[in-house]
This record gives sequence, C-alpha cells and structure tokens, in this order.
Amino acid sequence: MSSLSIPRSRASGPVSSAPTGLVPVSTVLDSTIPVFNVAKAAASGAGTPSVEGAIGAVLPVLNLAKAAVTSVGVPGLEAAINGVVELATMVYTMKANKEDLAKLEKIVKELIIIDVSDCSDDLTRRLTTLASNLSPISTRCQSLQKKNRFARFLYSKEHKEEIQGIRNSITNIIQDFSFYGNISIEKLVGDIVSKVNEIQAAVEVMAPQVEETHEIVQDIKPEVSQVHKTAILAQLKYAPARYNAENTPDMCMTGTRVDIIKDIVNCLTGPSDPSQRIVMLSGSAGSGKSTIAKTVASILAEKDHILAASFFFSRDYPERREIKFLPCTLARQLAEYSRDFESLFLAFLDKDSQLPGLFV
Repeated sequence: MSSLSIPRSRASGPVSSAPTGLVPVSTVLDSTIPVFNVAKAAASGAGTPSVEGAIGAVLPVLNLAKAAVTSVGVPGLEAAINGVVELATMVYTMKANKEDLAKLEKIVKELIIIDVSDCSDDLTRRLTTLASNLSPISTRCQSLQKKNRFARFLYSKEHKEEIQGIRNSITNIIQDFSFYGNISIEKLVGDIVSKVNEIQAAVEVMAPQVEETHEIVQDIKPEVSQVHKTAILAQLKYAPARYNAENTPDMCMTGTRVDIIKDIVNCLTGPSDPSQRIVMLSGSAGSGKSTIAKTVASILAEKDHILAASFFFSRDYPERREIKFLPCTLARQLAEYSRDFESLFLAFLDKDSQLPGLFV
C-alpha cells in the first residue's frame, strides 16, 4: 500500500500509528470524516459561526490536504494548498492593525498568481474560482491600507468593521473552496495522490524493462557510432591511390635495390627530429623510382606498421593525376590509422559539412 508522510500535530481524528512514521492514504481519508462533518455543519448556516469557529473547523481539513499533497510532485498544487492554509491561519489569528493587514494582502496576492494548470480539472476549476473570488479582497486590502495613513481612521470603529468584513468574506471564500458541492478539498487531493501512487507503481513495474532497453542501447551504441563514421568517410572525395591500390607500380624484386631501400627506410625512421624525415627520390624516367617508393611504403606499412597514409600519383588515371583529390584521400587514410585524428576529423566534418569540394 502506498503511504504518505503526515505530521501528527496537523492530523485531526483517529490516525493509526505506523512503525515507519508513514500513514496510508486510506487512513488520511478516513480521518477526515469527523472533521468534515463538523466543518460542514459550521458552514451550513446552523447558527452563524464566528470567523474563529468557522476557520477553526476548516483548518484541520486543509492541514490534512497540505500533508497529503506535500512532495506529491504536481506543479502548483502544493503551493496552492499551502497558500490556502496560510491564508486561513492568517484570518484566524490576525488583529486589526496595519502589519497584519499588509501580511494578509501579500498572502492573497501570492495565492492569486499561482499556476494550477497541471492540477486535475476539478481542482483547477476550484482553485481558479478561489483566485477570482480573492481578487476583490486584494483591492479592498490596498484601499484600507491607504486609509490607515490617517491615525484617526486607524483606531476608528469603521476601520474595525472593514477589517471584520474582510475576514468574513475570506472565511466564506475558504469554506466554499474547502467544501464546494459537498466534496472536501482533502478528498480531491486524496484522489490525486492515489493517481500519483498508481503512476509510481506502474513506473516501478516498467523499471526493469527500461533498464534492459538502456543496456541494449549501450550495447549497440558503438556499432551505431561506427556506422555513422563509415557513412561520413565514405562520402569524402578521395582517390584509390594508396600504395597497395590497383594499378600502382610493382615492388622491387627480392634482393634488388637493397642498399637504397635500406637507406631510405633508415632516413624516414631513424632521426629524432621529424623535419629530417623527408626523402626526395629523383632519377630519369624508367629508372625505378616508383618501384622503390612502392617497396619502401610496403615495408613501413606491413613490417613496421607505421605508415599512416600514402598517395601514388599517375598520369594515366584522372583522380590520381590531379592534386585536388590529395587532401581528402590523405585525411581519410589518417582517420583510419589514428583514432584521435578520426575524432577530430569527424567533428570537423559534422561542424562544416557544407564546405565545397569535401563530399561526393
């Protein structure tokens, strides 16, 4: 059974004790029956009760509603019920002085502007009517405070009668709010709490399914991410010009060009200063420059595993004889070689995906 935390000092009527300090919702509703009957009798006109008597009969019901609604999580509801309780308490205890009148006006103004649109239809209608009925009270308080600037009026019989008139009006408004249509405000709040408890129970039932779905999402997240990366990189304008692509030169035959290949590899891998790892291979046409370059690239890639990217130009293939394909081709190969570069490169492409010349 769902439970609510209810302060004992504010509960009127028989409230059963619970070892955890929580009181079931049904107990809250049952405990309002005697209180409701007393307050209903006071509001029915059987005799004309004083402000203190009428408010004193209504306050226990309002306090139970306040306890029930605390931390329910319905926007505006807790603030509205708290505001009504504060208003009733103020009317019950106020004196005919400037300070209490100013406090009363402040409470009324704050209660009028509370947004209760997320409450149930019945409760929203009742709270909206309450705000509408209190609006003239706010005007009366302001007018009376202006008169209070004159000492002779502040202590006059007329002043006391106007204060009492305001108290009587607010008392009637609170009674109408609390027991409109013979349905107590606490009962409406109790219904809301019950619905909230039902929702919470449904959420608890769904929790394992939500957790399972979350785990599935986490499992497929890397695959989705990889598909996204692959899709973006596949759209880049690049040329099939890697060292081992089709229509690239053959490698040197085994045992040939051994010394020059060794010198080039040492030059590219030996110096600690990266600026010295540059080799320009020159020679006449047909002297084997491309074959040597293909062999060196193969060694760096397949033996030493340090070749990040390569591009073999060829006048026989359009995409390999123009430099416009070089940047994206090298960038794609670098992304495949280094995860750090891949992350930076994909972030750049996501941000500047409309740059001309990048994509097919």
